[in-house]
Amino acid sequence: EKPQTKAERPRELKKDSRRGIRANRGMKRSNSGTRSNSDAFRSSANAIIERQRKRLDAYEAKLRRQAGMMARVRANAAARAKVEEERITAMREEIVTLKRECEL
Repeated sequence: EKPQTKAERPRELKKDSRRGIRANRGMKRSNSGTRSNSDAFRSSANAIIERQRKRLDAYEAKLRRQAGMMARVRANAAARAKVEEERITAMREEIVTLKRECEL
């Protein structure tokens, strides 16, 4: 079986090979960066990292604030429940005394 020429290859293979060549050309162009280019890339990466860090810090602060608020709400609820409990016990005692008075 003789080797195929480019013209005899099936359509998909031709398309793929062309795409590969084009992709390689693009890579070559982007990789021919000098040292200054890589420095610029590094500084931009650092800037991106710094932005992300700021965003995370802000988010953490927000979560801390929310946690604080939740704790306060919980404490208030506990205090309210305690007061309510005391009121209920007082009412019960009052009911008991009233019953006694009725029996006399």
